[in-house]
Amino acid sequence: MKKSILSLLCILAFALPFVAATPCFADTGETTIDQITYRYDTETGEATVSDADESISGNAVIPGTIEVGGQKYKVTSIGDDAFVWCAGLDQITILEGVTSIGDYAFSYCPSLTQIAIPESVTSIGQGTFAYCSSLKEVAIPEGVTSIGDYAFHRCDGLTQIAIPESVTSIGQGTFAYCSSLKEITIPEGVTSIGDSAFISCASLTEVTIPESVTSIGDGTFDSCSSLKEIAIPEGVTSIGSNAFAYCSSLKEIAIPEGVTSIGDYAFCECDNLTNVYVREGLSLGADPFIDGSRDVRVLRYEVLENAEASEDGKVHVAIVSVEDKDGAGITASLAISDGAMGDGYVIDEVKSEGLTLAHTLTKTEATSATCTEPGNVEYWTCDACGKHFNDENGATEIEESKWIIPATGHSYGDDGHCMACGAVDSDFAPAIIAGANATWQKGSEDGLSFTSNAAFADFLKVQVDGKDVDASNYTVKEGSTIVTLNASYLETLSAGKHTLAIVSDTGTAETEFTVLAAEEEVVDNKTANDSDKELLAKTSDGSMLPIVAFSILTIASIVVGALALRRSRI
Repeated sequence: MKKSILSLLCILAFALPFVAATPCFADTGETTIDQITYRYDTETGEATVSDADESISGNAVIPGTIEVGGQKYKVTSIGDDAFVWCAGLDQITILEGVTSIGDYAFSYCPSLTQIAIPESVTSIGQGTFAYCSSLKEVAIPEGVTSIGDYAFHRCDGLTQIAIPESVTSIGQGTFAYCSSLKEITIPEGVTSIGDSAFISCASLTEVTIPESVTSIGDGTFDSCSSLKEIAIPEGVTSIGSNAFAYCSSLKEIAIPEGVTSIGDYAFCECDNLTNVYVREGLSLGADPFIDGSRDVRVLRYEVLENAEASEDGKVHVAIVSVEDKDGAGITASLAISDGAMGDGYVIDEVKSEGLTLAHTLTKTEATSATCTEPGNVEYWTCDACGKHFNDENGATEIEESKWIIPATGHSYGDDGHCMACGAVDSDFAPAIIAGANATWQKGSEDGLSFTSNAAFADFLKVQVDGKDVDASNYTVKEGSTIVTLNASYLETLSAGKHTLAIVSDTGTAETEFTVLAAEEEVVDNKTANDSDKELLAKTSDGSMLPIVAFSILTIASIVVGALALRRSRI
């Protein structure tokens, strides 16, 4: 009885810490309904569309809820690549409740002509409808705040699209190569239009840009050959490189006062562009207005108060003929065109020579230092003189030592990984930090757990006595790496000591453990059988014989004395 109670107490004392430390995991699963696979979570009660059979065709309906095993789950999202390459799919109906549509969810669905997006959707991922060449109209609901990069890339059949006022930015390449798109209104609230957002929209004739927009990215309207006019709002401060390149129908452009820079080749090959209205002090990139038929390399445009108006009443000024460089910038000549800038920039009259221009500055964005690579603060570099400045006006020069941010170096955690970048410490040696030299008795229901300080992500395998243990014979989980040998596996091991090794990418953590026979009892790390054997061994080698003999004689003397006393009394 005592032995049983002792064994039970030992088991409970060993098991309690592990029971307390065992986390509770949500039960997840998958189910397929009408060729659409859903991943559900019993804890949250939510489901995600994870995949669809490529053979699905016709009209696909994404329900608001699904039912699995009598439990209902709310469909809240359509995952990445869910319907990619579903060539026979021509309609999609998404019921209320879905809040997000993942990256490339409906990409490469060439037969898709219609899609109903519910009001509950707030985000459309990257490339969601890319290469849906038959898609003609899309109504993006109010509430959508973000449209991912390349969301409608190469939707050749798309003729119109309504963008809600909730959208704050149009990403990179969002409507690139939508060759049938004729007009688009960008709502108030959008602050930036990403690089190549409308590149090669060859049918685009009209674009409305709101006052809220502050920047037009590189190549935004590149090769929009039908675009005849566009009004750039006063809030715009920068126009990127190639922003309107190859807009061959564009005739006139007014650059507002707020624009401080125009990128390289911004209006390159705009064959019909005859009138350009700019302000004094505008910073221009390389050849922003050049085309193949023009000889003059335009470096910078300025409108000067004392400049003479041309015959059409417009002032057209060009700075040409770069002569030399000095510490202040570029020296050039100032000339006035004949008023027909589309006819080759013919120079009629030189107004001034030796005009000194200010620094032409290129901004270098700030970058954070990493463990191994230095970073830098924000700074500007003059393209002419090569000097560096800490302000956009070129007022304060800065030395290299002032803009460089040294590398931070690695900061290793207890698992030997850098907490910043994940690099492994070459000196890290994995060790068993819990469960070392444990004892397990055959017949126990619980397994045996060991914890290595190696990262869970680095785990490779488990070995016992130098041999790989099949993964079905143990469990492994985070924290750092916790390996539990199954009781059924431990039963197969012989009684006695064994070695355990938890092998990771960063090294091997080892310890010993002991397996006891079912009938053995643990007493101060020795079994009762071990104690009996030890006593017999001492007796057999003669070291205990005098003690045993003395004990027997003492007991015999007591018995004889007691008998003699009794007889005397009688």
